[in-house]
Amino acid sequence: MSDPNRDEWYAMKRVLEGPIGRRETAALREFNEAGGAEIARALRELGLDIEDLGDLQRNGLDGTPAVPVLVEWLPRVDYPPLKLEIIFALGRPWARSGIPNLIEEFLRIDPGTDEGWGSMRTTIGGVLMFRVTAEHLPAVLEIATDASHGIHRFGFVRALGRYPKERDRLIPVLAELLADEDVRIPAIHALTRLKAVEHLPAIVEFADSSYPEVRRMVRQAIKRLGAIDPRSTEL
Repeated sequence: MSDPNRDEWYAMKRVLEGPIGRRETAALREFNEAGGAEIARALRELGLDIEDLGDLQRNGLDGTPAVPVLVEWLPRVDYPPLKLEIIFALGRPWARSGIPNLIEEFLRIDPGTDEGWGSMRTTIGGVLMFRVTAEHLPAVLEIATDASHGIHRFGFVRALGRYPKERDRLIPVLAELLADEDVRIPAIHALTRLKAVEHLPAIVEFADSSYPEVRRMVRQAIKRLGAIDPRSTEL
């Protein structure tokens, strides 16, 4: 499944770059005036070899020194393209110490100003679902099970599949979340990853869903869980 959040970020980045070059666009001026230029300058002063924040996505770059600056600016920025740059930078492997700040930002954002798949909260969840570790489980679980977060908790529900040592605790939670259309897809994904064979019949009930992605996830679950001996739950 294509990540709509990352797709939207790249779309915004393309708008910033534009066919005539970033330095000539009004969007770039807005980006820099919103704090982009100041942040990049601060990071260069720390010794990072970057021209702009987009360079933090460069493979091989160790941006660890950037984390304190990025987490300081994260709640201060309102300009969407700049905030997205910061969020994705904090999703890099070298920025694990910033994960609590991303979770805090998710909870801080006003739901009334942040809707849809391209929302900042959905983007944060999409980033965190690949990075959270055992120490973050309490916060991840709390957000994943809070229906008031709606579709924005998609990434948090999917992230529950990253905790095989907690499978006995998490599988019943995920089984209940199958009834929630907002997070049915990530719940199926997480149950499959946790090898919850006992819940395959419940998953199969959605095989005729009107949503293609749900049907695809069900087929994947059947393929993976159907080949597992139900007497064995060793991960």
